[in-house]
Amino acid sequence: MNILKIIKYAWTHDKISESNQQMRIRICIKFLILSIIILMFDWLLDFLLGVIHSIFELIHLLIKVIEHPFTIIFKQTIQLDHRQSEIIIVNLVIIVIFLYSFYYLYQFIPKLCCRIKRKILTLYFKCIKRELVYWKSLTLRKKTNLIMYYFAGFSSILFLFI
Repeated sequence: MNILKIIKYAWTHDKISESNQQMRIRICIKFLILSIIILMFDWLLDFLLGVIHSIFELIHLLIKVIEHPFTIIFKQTIQLDHRQSEIIIVNLVIIVIFLYSFYYLYQFIPKLCCRIKRKILTLYFKCIKRELVYWKSLTLRKKTNLIMYYFAGFSSILFLFI
């Protein structure tokens, strides 16, 4: 079975009408994914930094492509060497980017903070309500099984690092 289908199943199916075995599989999948993330954290961090480095290298190449025509123009019109024309271009670009970024952030940050806060609160209350409805719909036996499965999962993760 495809691992992505298993992961999707663990989060999307109807939890209220599931059997004990389906609940056990769902909780095991969650703890398995959590264990993999914990064990592979160094690799994931290294991969993420590699992707960020590649993005910066592509941005640098794009800047070089944009910079080259200006360098040629400065060399021919003002009689500057390559280093001097690069210094002028870099300083102009830094000033323009700084001013534009400062203006954009000044306008955008308050709206972004309010929007993020509102979305986080909405998601939090939806999640709490959904879990409360799910918890209330469970029988006492299923509640006990759920607590035991989560306790076993947390214990296995703790014993993994001892």
